[in-house]
Amino acid sequence: MLKKISLSLLALCLCIVGLEMHQRDAPPSRWQRLTEFQVVDDILVWETTGPESDDVANLACAEDESADVMILGDSILYGVRLDPKDTLGLSLSHSLKKTDGSNACVVNLSIPGFTLDQEILVAETDWNALKPKIVVLEIWQNTPHRMIAAGDRAYNFGHLVVDDNGIPNPFNIPSSINLSLFSNSALWIRLVEGSAKSKLGREETKQQWNVTLDDIAAFHDWLNDRNAQLVLVFATALKHPWSEGRSIERTWYSIVQNFADTQQIPTLWFDEILSSQNVEDVRLDECCHLNEKGMALVSDSLTQTLQPLLTGPSSSTGDSTP
Repeated sequence: MLKKISLSLLALCLCIVGLEMHQRDAPPSRWQRLTEFQVVDDILVWETTGPESDDVANLACAEDESADVMILGDSILYGVRLDPKDTLGLSLSHSLKKTDGSNACVVNLSIPGFTLDQEILVAETDWNALKPKIVVLEIWQNTPHRMIAAGDRAYNFGHLVVDDNGIPNPFNIPSSINLSLFSNSALWIRLVEGSAKSKLGREETKQQWNVTLDDIAAFHDWLNDRNAQLVLVFATALKHPWSEGRSIERTWYSIVQNFADTQQIPTLWFDEILSSQNVEDVRLDECCHLNEKGMALVSDSLTQTLQPLLTGPSSSTGDSTP
């Protein structure tokens, strides 16, 4: 009898090991996952690599002088899958003019996958080298979320309900055990993924956006101390026609917009900029990414907003205060 139990346990262990190895080779989950990142001041950051990344960033224009405009965002403002010449850094550098009539220097520090805390860290890290007069900050559904490190990987769980360690815990086991299993077992990750609660409640989501607003307000004060102007751009989902509205986005974005109104911060809304077009004609995908035409429309609208800020009587060079 003991021998049968031992054999059964051995078979079970072998099955678990086999499943674990199979899951390690399986395609990535629906969550955003990273294997290469650094932790700076408790914030997870990484760099975009690829032959086009330097052109998209357009840092070359700031080699001998400070930048005029800094763009902060994720893959939307980065302009994934676009020719670099059609992305915002290069297109705005050609359309915006400084007071002497020369082209403005616009650097695009957007990184695919970044959320607000990472974007602010980029601005603070590169500030003294760039000292922009204007900072364009993207607001998007992903803005309030945070990347969480578990083991040797980083995750963005979006609107999923998470425990004290920031990990989905649908089985309600102690959070320390959940983190340990999540950090070491691909099989456990799959089990959690299949059972995780998919959405936060209304109050939890509102709280996320309120915390985000606090961060934006603090960043706005930080920029004011450096004589730099903040501009907010609100991205939009591109799955449905404009006629169906963007009520959910507008509900949460309004928390930020109300603050912008009180502080007289310029804002632009993608759904307004693009509303004269069929949504299919301006998108790369049903998520949020714009094609060449859509990005050109955004660039034109940004030019109209940013040009007076660059050449108006109140424009001034950003201070270099660390």
